[in-house]
Amino acid sequence: MRMRRFLAVFLTVIIFVTGILIIPKQKALAYSDEEAYWRSFSTDYYYNQLTGREKELYDRLDKACMDFLLDKTEAHKDEFGSMYEIVVDITGLKISYRNTSNPDSDVYLASSVFDVFFESNPQYFFLTTYIDFMYADDYYREMRLMIFQKFSDRDTWKQEKAKVRNALDEYLSYVPSDAKPEEAEKIIHDKICENLQYTYSIGIGGDQSIYEALTKKSTICSGYALLFEALMNRLGHNCICCSGPDHRWNLIELHGIWYLVDVTNDDHNNSLKWYNCSSENYFTKPNLYHENLVPKAPYDALDQDRYVYISGYIEKDGNLYFIANDINDANGLQVILVSGIADTIPSVVTHNGKTYKVETNDASVITDKKEDISTDTPTTTEAPVNDPSATPTQVPVTSSSEGGSFEDFVERLYTVALNRASEASGKEFWCTHVGNGDLNGAQCANEFLLSKEFKDRNLNNEEFLKVLYKTFFDRDADNDPDGFNFWMNCLKTQGRDSVVDCFINSEEWCNVCASYGVKSGATRAKATIASKNATDFATRLYTCCLGRDAETEGLNFWSLGLTNLELTGKQAAHEFFFSQEFNDHDFDNKELLTRMYRTFMGREPDTDGMNFWLDNMKNGMTKEDVFNEFVKSKEFTEICQSYAIDRG
Repeated sequence: MRMRRFLAVFLTVIIFVTGILIIPKQKALAYSDEEAYWRSFSTDYYYNQLTGREKELYDRLDKACMDFLLDKTEAHKDEFGSMYEIVVDITGLKISYRNTSNPDSDVYLASSVFDVFFESNPQYFFLTTYIDFMYADDYYREMRLMIFQKFSDRDTWKQEKAKVRNALDEYLSYVPSDAKPEEAEKIIHDKICENLQYTYSIGIGGDQSIYEALTKKSTICSGYALLFEALMNRLGHNCICCSGPDHRWNLIELHGIWYLVDVTNDDHNNSLKWYNCSSENYFTKPNLYHENLVPKAPYDALDQDRYVYISGYIEKDGNLYFIANDINDANGLQVILVSGIADTIPSVVTHNGKTYKVETNDASVITDKKEDISTDTPTTTEAPVNDPSATPTQVPVTSSSEGGSFEDFVERLYTVALNRASEASGKEFWCTHVGNGDLNGAQCANEFLLSKEFKDRNLNNEEFLKVLYKTFFDRDADNDPDGFNFWMNCLKTQGRDSVVDCFINSEEWCNVCASYGVKSGATRAKATIASKNATDFATRLYTCCLGRDAETEGLNFWSLGLTNLELTGKQAAHEFFFSQEFNDHDFDNKELLTRMYRTFMGREPDTDGMNFWLDNMKNGMTKEDVFNEFVKSKEFTEICQSYAIDRG
């Protein structure tokens, strides 16, 4: 039997607190590069607040949606023929459908877990807010998640997924890799306001997810909030999505303080009134289980209708403070100690004629006086200053909950970049900042590679590239001679900084960081240097299809398109086979088929196969029809996989 439930976003009131872990629940080492990429947009803090039974249900929802996102499964048309569903088996969880009017009943448990799941995973942009239950006897046996109908067509789905990914990466490309947390936040906030148009549409359409926000640049509050959440999490900054009776907004953590951000209202009213504020009146009481989990930002940055919050820092007597509240309101002027020396931390600090109360929190880094902190000591606001053996902190070293520990991540950087074991004080320093989320993987790796100790190694390009392979790809360059030669040429023509940027933005680096529970910090900006795989694939199209060598400009165009996921293997091949140059040759059907065999099968045609296709074309099969059949072949699929290209 079936029970339907419509989860209209504008009526849903489920709010949880969040923190951020890149990879929830399962072993990060098991993730593919693509899966690690998509998971980096999500938050795992909601999940950490659930009971064991709720987590098990959440895990099943998560696996089903990730399998769909990675093209491992397909959605099915529901029994009414009106919608498409992702079917989640929940037998064995003993979720009863009885007593549905009781807010403590299992139906509310299942529904609220879905609400949390939906708000935690903006990367599942294909989901509607409509769920469906199937039950037998006294228990649910299936949960069915509805997706937008257009995504049921696999070709359309892959094209739209690529559009979403490209749009996300474009947003991220605007944020410099060394941006402070609040700088990155402001860039993303302003870009969303600049790009999006608010719509009053209400329903279960694409405007409930980030899909229409990214592809049509028009959405309701859900699209604004989920997009802001996704991008800030990807950049390594704790951010959650919150719900009220008819609205969605965000909370973001800066230096241990939770601030409220409402991008929708800022855009709709052309103001910054709802940016990094903490008005208690804004929060509505959540329903059901987790009513005590919403963080309350301690400082109000609103002054009537004026945005007056000033992001900045004060540095005095070796201590660094973050200006948390610059308004002389009921809370008073406040600064948060970012880093300081224990015996020199005052109760107030004066700056530009204003006196601020000094606060500390779990993000503050305090050292003993004897271990003096210089004015350029790394803090939660900036990447460290090129000294991996910098002064340690006294904050206990933390570790990731899954996969390797933060200690392992840091030790790996010492071993690979500096070619030595760590010293205790330096390792404690790095572990603390990585564990606190002050530094992401990219910042740490950059600082090791820019450190005086690394420069003193005086590595030549070959030695330098081998370090990059081990650091960012976690493999030996000797096992990839073609790739190594490719990157060596890039070092000569593009320089070290450009090549390092490419390695930092690689999927392999994202996966390495994910395996230690560390935010990668990769921006996923569009590549300016094509990958070797994409270049080889494009070269192959020139050779097999056009029968000639590639010209430099054309090869760069196709290679970069494939590298940046703007083109699939099918799309690129179609452009070659239906190009003016190809048509000008006026090949007969036999020559056309021969070139298709070489391109899509990687071999010369066999006699029986050639005769089969010639007969079909003689009987009316078009060039387009034959092309589509060859593209779907097992051989071409394997060829694309060997080049790490999306077949399409």
